[in-house]
Amino acid sequence: MTKKELILKKSLELFSSKGFKATSTKSIADAAEVSEGLIFKHFKSKDGLLSELLKIGASKSTPEIEKIKNSNDPKDMISSCIRLFLNIKKEDYPYWRLYYASGFEDNGQTIGLEPILKKTVMDAFKKLGFVKKELEAELLLNSLDGLMIKMLTINNYNPEPQVNLILKKYRLS
Repeated sequence: MTKKELILKKSLELFSSKGFKATSTKSIADAAEVSEGLIFKHFKSKDGLLSELLKIGASKSTPEIEKIKNSNDPKDMISSCIRLFLNIKKEDYPYWRLYYASGFEDNGQTIGLEPILKKTVMDAFKKLGFVKKELEAELLLNSLDGLMIKMLTINNYNPEPQVNLILKKYRLS
């Protein structure tokens, strides 16, 4: 593992457990056993380091998100969106924790699935004839965000029963 990869690994651990604001570059340097200067050499700033980690995390979910966005069948689109959480690997949880936590720490940022999938889900509900497509999309995405937060904060939480219930609600099971 290169020093840059080690810095990324240790910063992900610290940011996702302590939070971005509570983690200093000194604590990252100490955990990675490198100088603080090396962190700045590779990432320019702590914000640059966060940005790099969020890009890595996004790249892990991009194929699934693109599959949802590119679906032509609105039922398949909504079903895939609901099942999205069943495909997340435990080793990727720290990236998701960081994504959600960074939104909580920066009050101006919209977090969760809404900025990523709202338009896609609204279009699917419109195609299915839902009158209040925007509200329905918000309800679904807020429910899924709540489910995701439970998965990220409760050890060994099993989302499957709730996923199945949501699928039944929309008659997708």
